[in-house]
Amino acid sequence: SSPTRPLAIPTTSATLTPWSSTETRVLSGTSLPYNELLHPDLAQDETLADGEPSCWGESGLPLLPPAWRYRIKDRNLSIPFRPLGGRRRLEHTTLSLHRMFSPADWSNAKWPTTALDAARTTFEEMLEQEGTYGAIDTPLLAGCLVAPESITSIPLLTETWDVLDKAFSSTHDLAEFIATGTALELLQLTDCPQATVDVAITVPAWCRSTDGGLFKVTEPTRPENVAQAFKLAGERHVRTLCLTPRQVNPSSGWPSAIAGRAGATLDGVLTLEEAGDLIGVTRERVRQVCATLPLDHEHRRRWPLSLGFHRIAEVLETSTERTVSDVDNELRSIDLEGSSSLDFGRARSLLAWYG
Repeated sequence: SSPTRPLAIPTTSATLTPWSSTETRVLSGTSLPYNELLHPDLAQDETLADGEPSCWGESGLPLLPPAWRYRIKDRNLSIPFRPLGGRRRLEHTTLSLHRMFSPADWSNAKWPTTALDAARTTFEEMLEQEGTYGAIDTPLLAGCLVAPESITSIPLLTETWDVLDKAFSSTHDLAEFIATGTALELLQLTDCPQATVDVAITVPAWCRSTDGGLFKVTEPTRPENVAQAFKLAGERHVRTLCLTPRQVNPSSGWPSAIAGRAGATLDGVLTLEEAGDLIGVTRERVRQVCATLPLDHEHRRRWPLSLGFHRIAEVLETSTERTVSDVDNELRSIDLEGSSSLDFGRARSLLAWYG
């Protein structure tokens, strides 16, 4: 379904209580302060997170904001799911809606496509149920950023940034809205369920509270050369696939092999033999594993890049009516380690991974 599917969204509701960023509320049915339910800092399973914070749709974060759970009726979804410590066969149990509001190792589910797509579809179905709009009237961040301009470093989906760029005239306006607004207000403003959940999950995951009560954005890793850029793109793409712990272990070789089969390499898609050589398994084993993964999904996040990569983008943007060889020569002359290996196709592929 489209991330911008039109919805009949109420613009006012007499039953909703306006939320103030200066108050601390306790939701009915729980003794936890509101912010502890909202912020993944206090809920994320650190055994599932390594290096950069997770993004919406990745293992280690909820698929739906925890603060919504206590006013949403639970139900079973038609998604096979094996709880930790449970039986090995997925067919014995299914994922419950309330489980989506908690961090988990999402490799234990058998997703129709990606976990992100399943969460978006589930949220769109929730919006047709009575009481959902009141449940999602919860703060997006519950605090201001130390540096409002740092909001642009948060790796939201490219589709989300497209929606936000249309809805807000400046970075400052966006940062102020996220600091004081609610998920319901964002949905009303953008009419986009996918962008709403992406912001509600990803933004708090990439923000850390300071002693002064403000939030500081965790700066994503910026690649220093072309080889590192492709490697980092592959690692990030692998995270979106919700692989098993063994498959995300770098020492196993599986992350590089799967990223290679997805095309996140300088030379494009690796053959089954090439991927198998990285792991020490047969081409058939690689084929079996990759056949179960949505390697070609089109969700991309906008990751910040250093100036050298912005120069690559400038060359591509001015490539119209120029010969391919002329563009290739200019790309290879850029002052960036590894640029000599670039051509038009490789440069375009690289920047696409960074949104």
